[in-house]
Amino acid sequence: MYYRDYVNTPRPSGYRSIHITLYDNQARCYTETQLRTKATSA
Repeated sequence: MYYRDYVNTPRPSGYRSIHITLYDNQARCYTETQLRTKATSA
């Protein structure tokens, strides 16, 4: 399992999310899930 945390350390553009990548040994492929924060108006 691999993840990138852009919630605790947002991108300079303000992008905030968590990316979780899993590898399925049987299917021999990767699947990525992104959990994003809801956009708010300033």
